Amino acid sequence: ATGSGGMESLLVNLLSAGDEVLVVVSGKFGERWAEMAAVFGAKVHAIHVAWGNSVDPSEIKKILSEYKKIKLVMTQACETSTGTAHDIKKIGEIVSETDALFLVDGITAVGAYEIKMDEWHIDGLVAGSQKAVMLPTGLSFISLSKKAWKICEAAKTPRFYFDLRKEL
Repeated sequence: ATGSGGMESLLVNLLSAGDEVLVVVSGKFGERWAEMAAVFGAKVHAIHVAWGNSVDPSEIKKILSEYKKIKLVMTQACETSTGTAHDIKKIGEIVSETDALFLVDGITAVGAYEIKMDEWHIDGLVAGSQKAVMLPTGLSFISLSKKAWKICEAAKTPRFYFDLRKEL
């Protein structure tokens, strides 16, 4: 599937209807992830960042301290529509201090930027063939942390084609 399919796969494997999620919306693909989460029944909290600007990690920390039930924190490493990079390492440190999972859309970034999944506390990472990997579109790559695999087993969102449990 394309990168968007990979984004959806992360959601359906880690989300249950009614879960609260925090999404950084700083461009078209942040908007897309927020819309996907809502379609699958999540209560979406969004940080709207002016297109072309990076999210301030302290905003994420503030929202996580205010809304303790947030299960997923979702952002792009680099927002494709603007080319803006977010401080994934710092955000990962913040999210790791909670029970939430940290999901990163690395479709534009993987292969172009340093992204250390384990060291930066990334629980779900998606990449796509059509950007820095420089292949035709239609292939997405997904990786989950051990913490995320435990949630994957319990997530209640229906899934078929994107059921990662079958692939494991």
